[in-house]
Amino acid sequence: MKPFHEVAFAAGSTDSDAFPGHWDEQVFHVVYNQVAPGFGGVDPAAVRVIVSAHSSGDPATHTCAPGAFVERILPTGFEIHAMNTDDAGGSAGFNWIALVEDPPRGLSGDHRGFPPLRMGLTQPQAFYPTAQLGDWSIYGVPFAKPLPADPPGDFPIRLACGTDHGNEAAAQSFFDDASDPFGPYPQGDITGAGLGPTEWTNKTIGAVPATMDNFAGGLGAGPGPENGVTIIARNQNGERGKCAFYYLAVGREQQRIDSRDFQVASGTTLFSQSVNGVGSIDDSALALGPTPIDIAAWHVYFDQPFQTPPVVLAAVNDRIRLPAPNDGLDAVPVLVQAHDVTPYGFTLFARNVSDRLGYVCCDWVAIGCAPGCV
Repeated sequence: MKPFHEVAFAAGSTDSDAFPGHWDEQVFHVVYNQVAPGFGGVDPAAVRVIVSAHSSGDPATHTCAPGAFVERILPTGFEIHAMNTDDAGGSAGFNWIALVEDPPRGLSGDHRGFPPLRMGLTQPQAFYPTAQLGDWSIYGVPFAKPLPADPPGDFPIRLACGTDHGNEAAAQSFFDDASDPFGPYPQGDITGAGLGPTEWTNKTIGAVPATMDNFAGGLGAGPGPENGVTIIARNQNGERGKCAFYYLAVGREQQRIDSRDFQVASGTTLFSQSVNGVGSIDDSALALGPTPIDIAAWHVYFDQPFQTPPVVLAAVNDRIRLPAPNDGLDAVPVLVQAHDVTPYGFTLFARNVSDRLGYVCCDWVAIGCAPGCV
């Protein structure tokens, strides 16, 4: 765990690309020197890379919900491999941050500390099952203070990561048709979980997020990208449920925050899981398949506690290669969420959103108050 002013940080955004249909794939290339001169040359093992989809910027174009993983993390940059999890075609690009907790002395001072940012947590919202009307939801969160941009009006870089905030996986509440927030549910029990047509579960579902390029305004904040963040998300589960999101918005101006009140913790979690029909995977990766084992979780503990629960962002990658007999498996797009976040740690929750068996590693970044901050 390090204070803001000791951390090296870079951020950027790719152009959007088209995903014509379900499971279509695209590759996005990030070269540090094109967007963050002087950041390159760092040992890739020390860099934590977080990516998050963003909209095309064209209101006439559907923003799809691509799952993604980061590949070929090199001293010069990395690749983002994305797969459309939406039933419809559309387009999307990716925002990204790269962070080094212990930067080498030779790294440019322009990348020490964080630029101006806004971060927080949305309230949970409800989703219908995937591929049904209501499987999308939209979140609009105003900033308490506008986020400056250089040049003025430029879009901040925004990232989102799902969480279970406010939800109890085992809890159920019951509504009649008049008070059910989803309204009448004529299909009856389509979840396979024994729920009737007017029963509701607070289970956290796997929603794939994308941030929009603008903010429509609300709760006292005017419209414009500097005044808030808008997140859209699509449910990937075959059952209804809720999801909330951590968000981080990064200003593009060069001024850096020199604050000792805020701390940053980061790491790479290597999953381990036995996979049906494949055998035991080495203690360095998680193999996931669409069925029957496509979900896994792993506990993460901070080396020092935060004063309050931090904002946590995570993204998957292919940092390791599997040993035999599983060395033929590839990294796959996996939805990763940060559950049960406390000042002491959290639980990474991973679900395969691709159509094939594979594995993942996961980078994560936690940002929050240090003990004694005001």
